[in-house]
Amino acid sequence: MAVNSSLVNYGFGELPEKRDESRQNNAAYIVIIVLVIIFILIGVIWFDGKEELQSNRIYNHVFSLPIVFVSAFFTKCLMCSFVFFEEWPHIETRYNNSSATCFKHCFQSLSVVELSEIHESTNINVAQGLAWSYFTGYLKIILKDLKGTVEKDRDDDPNGISWKAELNQGNLQCMFYAIVPLNCEIPSKLGDCPIKHKGITFEGKLPTLYVDRAGVKDRPYVNSVYKIDNGKGESKLAICEYVTIIDTLFQMPLCTDIDPQKREEQCRLLVSTLRDLIKEDKDCRNKCKIVTFSGKEDGPLLRDVLLDNIRNVGVQLE
Repeated sequence: MAVNSSLVNYGFGELPEKRDESRQNNAAYIVIIVLVIIFILIGVIWFDGKEELQSNRIYNHVFSLPIVFVSAFFTKCLMCSFVFFEEWPHIETRYNNSSATCFKHCFQSLSVVELSEIHESTNINVAQGLAWSYFTGYLKIILKDLKGTVEKDRDDDPNGISWKAELNQGNLQCMFYAIVPLNCEIPSKLGDCPIKHKGITFEGKLPTLYVDRAGVKDRPYVNSVYKIDNGKGESKLAICEYVTIIDTLFQMPLCTDIDPQKREEQCRLLVSTLRDLIKEDKDCRNKCKIVTFSGKEDGPLLRDVLLDNIRNVGVQLE
């Protein structure tokens, strides 16, 4: 039974899976078979009427042209068919469950699918570049010793909240929650919007992390802690913030040809890439959770999405 995409990942939708190489292999086999059949037919015609063919060389060349064109057309049709049927499993995650859009993209001279595959396989998508930048330039830095940062004494504010005590009491997780809305709208502050941020209040900052980077001595990295309250007696503390680079995807359509559908595709690909990078890095895995939701005012409240993610992570950590 198909699941409504508006209900998946709190309206964010399903993340696209990586494409495999079975289409190319299948196409290669078919093309080889077709070429073998064509050469066999040509060989039969040649040997059956060798003398006649030799006496009519101009006719033979003209006669061979339609065979070449038919073969090329047949091969292209086969290739397009393979593209379509290989892409069919991605119809929900990449084409909003539209078979017409999928069909259109697969049967162009150089299909959108082939272009997308080239971009993804060579890591030249906008989304993948942004994901790598965010991961290497930010996540790897703050996540490497996140627990040490949480447990550090507040020299700059001796009267501040003891996050170490909150961690030991189970009120705070040693987990960084990176928020990604599908509509890519990033507010300047978290907790100010009375609708989107209902039940989210700023509690304080973690101790500042200083890192020498790119010629800057003691570059500061500061993360905030928020109280997430569902209004029914349940509340949790969480280290969370919006993924800042998502704002780049929001700004790009204002000056380029990236339409909203392309933006959503890039946003999902960015999240998928980030998750893979985090999972594969020993210093980052199990320290960061990408929180996805629609970001629309009529969609799920961010507080509910965050609390669901906090509960799920809590079960995994037990």
